[in-house]
Amino acid sequence: MKIYLLHPLTQTLTFQENFENENERIIVLGCRELIQGRGVAEIWLADGTFKVVPELFFQLYTIHFQYKSGCNPAALYCLLPKNTQHSYTRMVQNIKTILPNSNPRTILLDFETAAMNAFSNEFPNSEISGCYLT
Repeated sequence: MKIYLLHPLTQTLTFQENFENENERIIVLGCRELIQGRGVAEIWLADGTFKVVPELFFQLYTIHFQYKSGCNPAALYCLLPKNTQHSYTRMVQNIKTILPNSNPRTILLDFETAAMNAFSNEFPNSEISGCYLT
């Protein structure tokens, strides 16, 4: 199955696709302007949902960046095939490709061990904190 993006969206999105095989595809989408400003953000918030995912994927994982007090826009949308540490690690590696100079001071995640390990391994200087995101 192919995924098509409307022409206007292809002009405004960063698109990173990575897959070892068809069942392992990871797609990372984001607004280029928002990403450029947020890549230097010190606080990231990350969480996944299973409720609004296209049939080809298992999870939608969003990365939010602290913009100002009370404003944490989602800048990256990641479609994942699984919720394993391997999938999360590949996702974070893709994010690092999109944001090569990123070095968040703090990353807030839900208490999912696989995601916490992946972020911790890929951003060893960042404080990884668990929290209940709603």
